[in-house]
Amino acid sequence: MKHDPGSNYEIAEALAAKSYTAGAQNSAAVDHSKLPGASYLISVGTVGSSATVNAKVQHSPDNSTWTDEVAGAGNDTAITEIDAAGNAQLNVPNPRARYTRVVVTVATAACVVGVVSVAGPKLLVEPAATT
Repeated sequence: MKHDPGSNYEIAEALAAKSYTAGAQNSAAVDHSKLPGASYLISVGTVGSSATVNAKVQHSPDNSTWTDEVAGAGNDTAITEIDAAGNAQLNVPNPRARYTRVVVTVATAACVVGVVSVAGPKLLVEPAATT
């Protein structure tokens, strides 16, 4: 297997980059059954007057019931109070459940935000035996 990012990792738009009004937005989930770790790259563009952007990691066994990540597994849990254009990263090297996602919360005024997930390295799966 190649060891370059394009062959060994899945890179996906987890939350489309656009202007979001105040409130929470859930990113697409990463399935860790074949991708053991993930990094979420959060890009903040235009920030509204007195606005902030927060983001937190959540995990789920079934991709529907979500729990906030807590310290202790070596995973990042959250970023807080981004109030200017820039980038941040949340890393999940040791997932607590099959799925993880990021919840981005915009406060006060609209902000341009996007999230990209980089998950991997891909696990090799042995083909089923034939008889």
